[in-house]
Parts: sequence; structure tokens; C-alpha cells
Amino acid sequence: MKHKAPNVFLGIAILLFILTVVGVVEAATPNPGHPWSEVGDGTFQVTGPTVMRTYAYPDANATMVTSSSFAQGDIIYGSAAGTVSQLIKNTTASRYISNSGTSNNPAWAQVDLTNGVTGILTSVNGGTGNGFAKLSGPTTAEKTFTLPDASATILTSNAAVTVGQGGTGLATLTANNVILGNGASTPTFVAPGTNGNVLASNGTTWASGPPDDQVLYSSIGLYPANLTTVTALTTGVTYFQYMGVAGKPYTSCSVLQNVTTLAATITWAEVGVFKGTPVLNGAASLTRLGFTSVAATYNTLGRKSTAVTVAAAAGDQLWVAFGSSATTPFQVRGMLADDLQSGVFQTGTVRPSLAALPFATTLGGAAAVPAWVSMKCT
Repeated sequence: MKHKAPNVFLGIAILLFILTVVGVVEAATPNPGHPWSEVGDGTFQVTGPTVMRTYAYPDANATMVTSSSFAQGDIIYGSAAGTVSQLIKNTTASRYISNSGTSNNPAWAQVDLTNGVTGILTSVNGGTGNGFAKLSGPTTAEKTFTLPDASATILTSNAAVTVGQGGTGLATLTANNVILGNGASTPTFVAPGTNGNVLASNGTTWASGPPDDQVLYSSIGLYPANLTTVTALTTGVTYFQYMGVAGKPYTSCSVLQNVTTLAATITWAEVGVFKGTPVLNGAASLTRLGFTSVAATYNTLGRKSTAVTVAAAAGDQLWVAFGSSATTPFQVRGMLADDLQSGVFQTGTVRPSLAALPFATTLGGAAAVPAWVSMKCT
């Protein structure tokens, strides 16, 4: 019996040691109760929350988005999910992020869809960068703005000029007016003025007015012959020669002729300006624009310049009329005869100042000698 005692004590010692180890393990805090700072295996560690939080993960393989890849304020989209017209809504501000591009080339814009629209945040880098510009207004109901389906530059205002209809920089433009800059914020609008006016410079500014040119007309299709050719004008007959088309309105025409035989014992002697369409190889129908008596000037020889007050409009086809009723009718330097009888030389037994309007003329004879006449109108 004395030899068995050491084995008993040894067994009791081993049993007490085992119970002690088991008790220590059961008394330790389980892993789910550990603080976040104590969760980790040396490779992965979670920090942040100070109380228990719940994070839901999809029941599929996925990649987590972390702050190391995206900064605060970035728009996160997937290349497959970012379809045209897709909206991402910010429910607090009632704003939307809209993709107007494609999944592979997105062009995102922040759009305020409330009635009190304050602006649109659009990408100025084609949707490839962070360059954004804010377009302010409107301030009332939602508005629709149509942009061209092409690359273009938007007209914007600056601190000095307000751009827009009725604004400081561009007021409502009257129909057919033109815009002239005046060095200030508001341009000058110039009306076209009288029919036939042009926009001309006076060295300082631009203004609407008649052209400065003075048109010189000569008989159409008829040219001087020589210094001895004269007409054979008959008393009581008026002769009409076609001169051309008025390029602008005229108020005065000067008719130039060379009197070779003076008028004597004069009943009437007149020079006039008529209008009417020439008829090829036929008679014309003419309307008087103005006339002047030359009884006191064509009773002497030489070159005579006669001013005739007219009311000619741009586009009028002009004729010179001249004739006399006298014992000796005046004669003037002549031209080539209208052998073709083209219609540019007409006659009429009528006094210019008393001609009925319109007046039917008679085609001039093939051997008749028209007058050498020129006319300058202003």
C-alpha cells in the first residue's frame, strides 16, 4: 500500500489542471462580442462603428466600392447600367443626375426638375471629366430648351451685357431693320428707309439713304452718227426715246440735247420724262413722270440741259419725251435711225403735259432719226 500513494496524488493533480484550463476557455468573451478594433486576422481589419451595425451584401459575387477608388461627391455608375436617359434621384433636393450619353461614353448632368428651376449642371468636357458649368434660370415653371444636333458654342452673357430678347444687349428687333454697334451696351437699329435706299457710311457711322451715285442714261440701242446728222421733228408731234431702268427712286432728271434749229413762233415746246415697258417692234403705253416747258430755252441754238422734276421709283423703265408746236419746230442733233424698229423710238401727236395717262404711242419709222440725248437722274 505504501507503494501506490504517489500515483494517486499524480492523478489528482492532472485532473485539477484539466478542469482549470476548461474553465478559463469557457469564461472568455466569444468572438462576436469583440469590439470592431479586435476583429481581424492580421490581413483584414474593420474600423469605424462604435456600436453594432448591420451591412447587407448581395447574395452573389461582387466587388466592394471603397474610398480609395472614389472621392466624396463622385457619381458612381456601371458601364452596363448607365443607359441613355437613366436618372439617379436625390430625394432630398428633388434633383436628378441624368445620363444623356451612352453606357460607354456617359454624359451626366444634374437637373433640377422642380417648378422653381434654378439651374442645370452640365458637363463641359463631353462627359469624360469633372468640368461642369451651371446655367442659371428660369425661375418660374419648367422650360424646354432645344439644342442643335451638332457641335456648337452657346452664346453667354457677361457682367456688362445682358443677352436675350428685350435685354440690354439685344432688344426686340423691328422687321427688316439692321443692327449697328454704337460702342455702348445697346446697339442701334436702322430702318431701311425709302425704297431703293442703301446702308452707306459717312465716315463716322452708317445710315440708310439713297445711293450717292448719279446714273447717266443714253438712248438704248442708238448711238451718235456724226456732227452733221439732225432730226426731222414735225410740229405738234412728241418723240419718245427709251433710256433704261431706274436703279433707285429719282426726284429730278436733267435732259441734255444740242439744239441745231431754234423754235420760232412757239405754241408750246416741252421736254418730259415718262415710264413704261418697251415693246419689241411694237407700240408702247407710257405714263408721264414729269415735264418742263423749254419755250424760253429751245428758241436759241446750242446744248441745252433741262431739269425735269419727276416721281420715279426704282425699277421704272424711263423714256425721254420732247417736241414742239411752232411755225418752226426745233431740231436737235440726231443719231442713227432705228432701222430694225426695235421699239425704242416712238412718236405721238400729243403735248407731253396734256397726254392722257397712260398714253398709247406709235412705233417710230425705220428711216426716222432719233435725237442724240442723254439724261442724268438723282
